[in-house]
Amino acid sequence: LPTAVFAATPKATLVTDASTLKAGDQIILAASANGKPYAAGNLSGKLFTSIETDPTDPAENVEIFTLGGEAGKWTLTTSGGKQIYTKQAKALNDAANGTGTWTIDIDASGLATVASTDTACGRILYNVNSPRFMNYTSATNASMLLPSIYRLEVTPARQGGIISDLTLL
Repeated sequence: LPTAVFAATPKATLVTDASTLKAGDQIILAASANGKPYAAGNLSGKLFTSIETDPTDPAENVEIFTLGGEAGKWTLTTSGGKQIYTKQAKALNDAANGTGTWTIDIDASGLATVASTDTACGRILYNVNSPRFMNYTSATNASMLLPSIYRLEVTPARQGGIISDLTLL
């Protein structure tokens, strides 16, 4: 008999220890500003858009990055299969222009420093005044926030339908 497959539901949990990250992890970048949660959306020009969403149950248009490489030289690949690079501050790209490796450190409060291995290119911050995620060299303050990293935990798809073989129960 035919069965239907119900789509897997992505859930995400806050990463509080950078040493638990590994190549192949799917992550999102999120920040909380003015009492609302935001996550990085698609790459638009030189920045990632800002999507208002619960990072533990992200909206469909949130950018999901896949980690590659290793600690100290991570790569970030978008859901479209393109790696993220930067050649200078305020200039992210997916055109292989500049440095495409990143360091990731997470502090005790769960805030992440995702910094280009080319230190002149800065780190990814959430800009509260111009809502976006971008690489800046500025100091953190009330309007320039370190993001948090959430790791996607995809629950397996569930099959539905009529069971004709009772041994499957």
